[in-house]
Amino acid sequence: GRRGRAGRGHALGAPRRFPNAAVQSRVIASMTRLARRLLACVSLVAACACGRADAPVPGAAPPDAVLVEATNTAVGHMGRYDFQAAIDVLRPLAATHPASAETTFNLAVALINRQRPDDAPEAEQRLRTVLDHPAVGTRARYALGLLLLYQGRDADAFPLLSAVAAATPQDPFAAYFTGQAR
Repeated sequence: GRRGRAGRGHALGAPRRFPNAAVQSRVIASMTRLARRLLACVSLVAACACGRADAPVPGAAPPDAVLVEATNTAVGHMGRYDFQAAIDVLRPLAATHPASAETTFNLAVALINRQRPDDAPEAEQRLRTVLDHPAVGTRARYALGLLLLYQGRDADAFPLLSAVAAATPQDPFAAYFTGQAR
């Protein structure tokens, strides 16, 4: 007779077997690093787009149409995980609009998510310049805190993430990452 589905093993194949415990340990460590990196990327994109607790700047002039259109284009690229395209839009925009904290913040987020060797230091420097800006300060502290946490600099990340958690008590991720940095 015909053998049923149960006789052929698991639908996706047999579970992976490792030649020894050392190889298994390396694979698990690699997967853990990948999972942390993906979580950091998703969290930074979310920090860029969600839960803006920053106060509007009283008396601030409305941004010019070119700045708004270019920023929208760059944020759209980040939403599609095309961080290089976002950087290509934001870098010249940051050069022509150095006072735009929003542009500085968005460029830092794109750099963090692109993850080339020199991106993290540049992103950290850019985020530090806008930490106290009323329009982006909370988001900048969140992004910088996540970057530092990802780099294993928990003691540096903790005060930033604690401030974000205090400013946004409705955000469970801020509380979670504060706990991770503790």
